[in-house]
Amino acid sequence: MAPYYLQKFHFQTDGYLSDRSAERYDHQVEVLFGGGAAAMRRQALVPLKRALAENRTGARGGARLLDLACGTGRFLREVKANYPRLHVTGLDLSPNYLSVARRELAAWSRTRFVEGMAEAMPFADMEFDVVTCIYLFHELPPQIRRAAVADIRRVLRPGGTLIFVDSLQTGDEPDYDATLELFPVAFHEPYYESYLREDLDRLWSPGFTRSERIPAYFSKVLSYRRDRDTS
Repeated sequence: MAPYYLQKFHFQTDGYLSDRSAERYDHQVEVLFGGGAAAMRRQALVPLKRALAENRTGARGGARLLDLACGTGRFLREVKANYPRLHVTGLDLSPNYLSVARRELAAWSRTRFVEGMAEAMPFADMEFDVVTCIYLFHELPPQIRRAAVADIRRVLRPGGTLIFVDSLQTGDEPDYDATLELFPVAFHEPYYESYLREDLDRLWSPGFTRSERIPAYFSKVLSYRRDRDTS
């Protein structure tokens, strides 16, 4: 288990590595954001629709999507409700959260769940057409973010789409800047402060070109195209 993961997050004394944490997480996050967490997460469906339309096999279910740090599978439920034939894989470091995700998506076929780290994924090169990464990077140390970017680049096919959803950063919405500074203290986010200063476009280059940015209340949705030639 990665050392950076073995600590408190969100004041949960067992972090994300218990059944209790997995059962209460979604409710906790909805309370934190006044019922807006699921709505912010769903904004990732907008660039996903475009990505699948551009993929010749996407509409027929032939495309393959990886949801990185899938947690309890809440976003994958939205994906499968809209694209039931799509092949989806959920990766997460917590076996407890994956257990909930398997239960929540048991009604759908073409789903699989894999325990593993974002910076060392157990997948083949260029295995996926779309990678979604939702509320992960603000919970990673800076050096692990860079390792995760490198491995996403490896598993995403050239021309594929990365859909990234995470918190706003300093300067995105100046009226929220004071709240962003308070957030890591008030809600125990040990790596959030460094995320606020991270230049995301620089982080994803070379290898990715940004396609669009969608504001989503306290979050933002960024989509990137995996470059076909980064040599």
